[in-house]
Amino acid sequence: MYAPPPAVAPGGAGRSGLAASGPILAICCLLFILFLIASTIVLALIPVYLSTRDITATGKSPSYLLTADPTAITDTSGKRADYSSFDADQELDSDSRTNTANAVISKLSLSSGAFLVDQCRTAYTTSRKRRGFGILREARATNGVKLFCKVRFNYAKCGRCVSTSYLQSISTFFFTATQSIKISGESSVPKRIFTYSCKLTLSDAGYPTSTSGFTGAVSG
Repeated sequence: MYAPPPAVAPGGAGRSGLAASGPILAICCLLFILFLIASTIVLALIPVYLSTRDITATGKSPSYLLTADPTAITDTSGKRADYSSFDADQELDSDSRTNTANAVISKLSLSSGAFLVDQCRTAYTTSRKRRGFGILREARATNGVKLFCKVRFNYAKCGRCVSTSYLQSISTFFFTATQSIKISGESSVPKRIFTYSCKLTLSDAGYPTSTSGFTGAVSG
């Protein structure tokens, strides 16, 4: 004869189902918590990654100011020149600007084309001091001439340059470039090898304007 199924106590099936799904729910909760922790860590590391790695970016940066103080000048044969008579109010030609950009790229270990020099001009600075007598006084006065350049970064060649923190980390540095800058008393403008101590300012507000003769003093 047909035997009826055994009786199940009221609520027994529900309790057994909940007990069976308990470990699965616990594992899901644990995985969700681990996902939240991992997501938090990844989001926190993104700014650090962008400041040290190249990223895919396009366009160019705003115009910044590169202030360069000459520390040594030699001609192409290696003979030192006196930069105390370094002329102010001179615009660098295209070749000199290209050489300057390539020198900075090499110094900062950037990719080719990552650093652009749009304009460069020599100018007096307000930091020059007229002390001493005779030739010594004149040399110290003209040593206040510096090179000012409007520069930009090409984001397509330097993704990290999008990061302001990276640009702010660029401290004072030296570079050497071949440029055509006249020294007082010269009728021609020969090419010379200039070594500069320079710094980058994230604004071009201090770029000197052209005047007849010498440029007016700018902040040094």
